[in-house]
Amino acid sequence: MTPTGTLSSFSLGSAVPSRITNGADGNLWITATSFSCGKFQCYVDHAYVIKMSTNGKTQSFQLSNDKSYPEGITQGPDGRIWFAESGDNKAGAITPEGVITEYGLPNGYEDPTAIVRGGDGNLWFTGSGGNLIGKITPSGSITEYPLPTSNAGPNDIARGGDGNVWFTEYYANQIGEITPSGTITEFPDPPAGKPWGITLGPDGNLWFTSGGPEFIGKFVR
Repeated sequence: MTPTGTLSSFSLGSAVPSRITNGADGNLWITATSFSCGKFQCYVDHAYVIKMSTNGKTQSFQLSNDKSYPEGITQGPDGRIWFAESGDNKAGAITPEGVITEYGLPNGYEDPTAIVRGGDGNLWFTGSGGNLIGKITPSGSITEYPLPTSNAGPNDIARGGDGNVWFTEYYANQIGEITPSGTITEFPDPPAGKPWGITLGPDGNLWFTSGGPEFIGKFVR
């Protein structure tokens, strides 16, 4: 969509997109999964990372595990695009030419969903299954930080304007903050919502969505 509201649509074929980010190469990068449907049920076919130019030309790169369910995706500090594979419990990185490297997470149950580049030059991800926030260096070294609140449901994650990383806790009804050294602070959400997505706004505040009751929230530190 242009700033004036002109909308263009580009087909991804049978691939169902999950999330999208911009790459340092000037392309858009998308996580996607394709399905085949029979008379009574649909089945997962393949998992992809898709590179798309701004004129809609696409190139698909298939992941090794068809059921890896790639979700979060972000531009890394090393020129690669990084993504979270919730179904395969991995973090992946892909070069602009399509070379994929995958890093298995240590506990086997992290269920990574969202990933972002932090101000410290590392990648940070939410582990909803492990109730944790993870950090992975560009070389693949992983450190994980358990959340103080049990069963918090960490979902989305964003880089804040303060050098820290911020995330939503859907089940705990909280907004979380983690410093580059791993110190976590949790803030209750006063309207009693269920924080879902989060991003840094142009005003320097964190903005988030709530799934129930439904509203848009602004977090002011």
